[in-house]
Amino acid sequence: MIAEKHADSLASLQLKGQLLRYGGQDYAESRAIFNMRRSETRPSVIVRAADADDVAMVMSWASRHRQPIGIRSGGHGADGAAMPDRVPVLDLTRLRDVHMDKANGRVKVGAGLLLGDIDRIGQDHGLVVPSGTVSDTGVAGLTLGGGVGMLMRRFGATVDNLINCDVVSTDGRKIVASESENADLFWALRGGGGNFGVVTAFEYRGYPVGPTVTAGFVVFPLDQAASILRKVGDSMSAIPREVGLVCSIVECPPMPPVPVQHHHRHILLMTILHSGELSLANDDIHKVISFGRPIVNMVTPMPWVQANSMFNVFAPTGRRTHQRGAYLSELRDETIALMLHHAVNAAQLDYVPPVPATAQSVWLMGGAITDDFAEDSKAFSREGARFFWEAVSQWDKPEDDGRLAAWADAVADAISPYARKNCYVNLSTDRGPEWIREIYGSEEKFQRLLSAKAKWDPHNILRFNKNFAIERRATQS
Repeated sequence: MIAEKHADSLASLQLKGQLLRYGGQDYAESRAIFNMRRSETRPSVIVRAADADDVAMVMSWASRHRQPIGIRSGGHGADGAAMPDRVPVLDLTRLRDVHMDKANGRVKVGAGLLLGDIDRIGQDHGLVVPSGTVSDTGVAGLTLGGGVGMLMRRFGATVDNLINCDVVSTDGRKIVASESENADLFWALRGGGGNFGVVTAFEYRGYPVGPTVTAGFVVFPLDQAASILRKVGDSMSAIPREVGLVCSIVECPPMPPVPVQHHHRHILLMTILHSGELSLANDDIHKVISFGRPIVNMVTPMPWVQANSMFNVFAPTGRRTHQRGAYLSELRDETIALMLHHAVNAAQLDYVPPVPATAQSVWLMGGAITDDFAEDSKAFSREGARFFWEAVSQWDKPEDDGRLAAWADAVADAISPYARKNCYVNLSTDRGPEWIREIYGSEEKFQRLLSAKAKWDPHNILRFNKNFAIERRATQS
C-alpha cells in the first residue's frame, strides 16, 4: 500500500517531529484545512516538522526519490491544495518562532504562524506587518502569493515589505533568499507561490500602527449600491492612503445593530479601516460614508487586532467554498450592473447557512500598492489594477458543489471582459496554464518565473500549487 510505503520510508529518517499515518492519532486534525471541498483527499502520510532541519531531511528524501510532496502551513488556500491525495504532506504548523526588533522595525516569524498570531504578538511590541484580513490565514501562503489587506494602500503588499526568507531548497539545502543572496529566488518567491522551495521563516518590515485604529461596518440598502460604487470609482485618488475600503454585495447577516427587516436581504456592506491619526479618522471616513445614506454606521475606535479580524465571521474554516477574482482598472457601469444582477440571482441553499452563501466584494487599491513599487521588482503583479473584485460561494453539503461553484464561475465569466489579465494569484482558484501565464503580467516576467522554477525545482517536486509548466519554456523562449 502506497501510504505504508511512504510512511515506512520517512520513518527511517531521524526526524524530531511527528509522523502522522493515515487513520492514526492527530492525522485527521492535521488533515483539516479551510476549504473542505477537497475533504475526500487523503495524503499518504503527514510529516509535522519540528524545525527547519526536519524540513531539510524531508525535502532531501523527496528529491532522492523524485517524490512530489504537498506543503501545509495555514491550509487556507482557495484551491485546498495543501492536502493532495496519496502523496506525503509536509506540515509546517509547528514552525512558530517569532523575533521582534522594534528598534529597527523588523519582524521575523516561522512559516507556521497565522495572521492573527502576528497581529497579536506584533501589537505587544507596537508593530504591524501589512498582511491579510482573516486571522486563521497562514503567513506563508499569503506572503508567497503577494499578500493584500487593509494596509496595502498605505504600506503596499506583504511582499513589498518582505526583507528575506529562510528557505529549504527542493534538494534539502538550507539557504537564505534576499536582494543580496539568491536574488533570483527571492524575486520569484515574492508572488510566485510555493513553486520554488519551502520557506521556513519570513522577515518583514513592521510599522507602528495601533494599538487603536478606527474601523467597522457600514450598511447601505442595495438600491444605493450602484451609486456608491460609482462614487468610489470616481473618487479613489482622493481617498487617503490611511483608509482601507472594501464594498461587498451580500445578504445581510442578523447583526443586532441592523434593523431586523434588513436581515437576509441583499445590502451593500462597506468595511472601513483607518490606520492613521485618530484625530483625522472621522473626517476621512465621513467622506466615504457620505457617498450614500447608511442604514447603520458601526465604525468606531477599536484595537488593531479586533479591526483586522472583522472578516473572520464571513470566512469560517471547514466549509466548502469556491472563489474567483480579478483586477479592475475602473468600476464601469456595466461591471456594477453585472455584479448586482448576479447577486440578486444567486444560487440558494435549502438551509440557513452560518454566513451568507454568496458574496461579491470590491477592494480599493491605489496608493502604495499600485503607485510605489515597480511592476518588475518582484513576481507579484499589480500593473493597472485600481480595484480587485472577488466572488465567493460557501456551503456545507457536497450535493451543492455544482451549482454553488457554478454561480461564482458565471459571475466571474460575465465580468471577465471588463477585467485585466494580470491578477493576484491568491485571489482565485486555479484556471489553468494560460490563466497562470497571464496573471503575472508580461511574458518576460513569466519567462523569468519559468527560469527560476527550472533552476530551483527542476523535477517539479513542489507541484501542488498554482504550478508552472516548466516544459513550456523551451517552446516559448
